[in-house]
Amino acid sequence: MQQNKLCARLRELNLALRFAVAVPRDRTWFEGFSVVSGLDDEQAVDLACASGQPAAIRWDSDSLVILSSGLADDISTSTTGWQLESSKVSTCPVRKDADPVGRCPNFGGPYGSTAIHAAALWRAHRKVALALLGCGPCADGSERIWGSPRGGTISLAEEIIGSRYGGYTWRP
Repeated sequence: MQQNKLCARLRELNLALRFAVAVPRDRTWFEGFSVVSGLDDEQAVDLACASGQPAAIRWDSDSLVILSSGLADDISTSTTGWQLESSKVSTCPVRKDADPVGRCPNFGGPYGSTAIHAAALWRAHRKVALALLGCGPCADGSERIWGSPRGGTISLAEEIIGSRYGGYTWRP
């Protein structure tokens, strides 16, 4: 079941549904997820399994409890703490500093295959971040990418988007 089908199913069940974005401290990946209230653990795991997700997560005041759906051998039920940060995006989401008007960083370059590949993957990474989080400095529609003219590299192959499971690369 795809994300849209999962959201439709949650609406059919008349559950409160919100969208949020998980971001690690090092900003190496950005992942959207659905936040739902009104499910017990068994219902959450059933929906995760039906939508092809390896786990559902129960979020309470003290912890996040990872509930395995059984679709992946390397995921077991575990508990961890959590930290909520909610803020209006005032800087580029791929920046690690707090400069509110700073330009978006640019990695890679136009010369040499390694630099071109790095630039293409960086562009894909930034595109995901902008789609999920927006960008304060770029809100007017301009791209303020440091060290790069507007446009830049293009990828001739489909990228595999970075996630908590691994970094960016291309499909073979």
